Amino acid sequence: MERQALAAKSTHRGTATTGPLPRARGRGAGPEAIRPLLDYAFDRVWLEVFAFNDRARHAYARRGFRLEGRLRHALYWAGERHDTLVMAAPNEPPAGHG
Repeated sequence: MERQALAAKSTHRGTATTGPLPRARGRGAGPEAIRPLLDYAFDRVWLEVFAFNDRARHAYARRGFRLEGRLRHALYWAGERHDTLVMAAPNEPPAGHG
């Protein structure tokens, strides 16, 4: 469905979960997975990323995501507690649909 047509009809919120398989890590799969979400979404898109995942944080920042918050000790993994970062990117609707 075209973005303009969707802008006129949709008032819903949605959630999507994505992440690369281990064999795809380091090959740009994460940012590529975000591209269709940004093409489809309106207003803004937000995501959560583990604070220790420097590669993902930098990749999302290159796509326009900025840090909005931190969930302290949100993950317990391998015997340690880790923060989860909330990042968001504004996404402007097409001209005449805002």
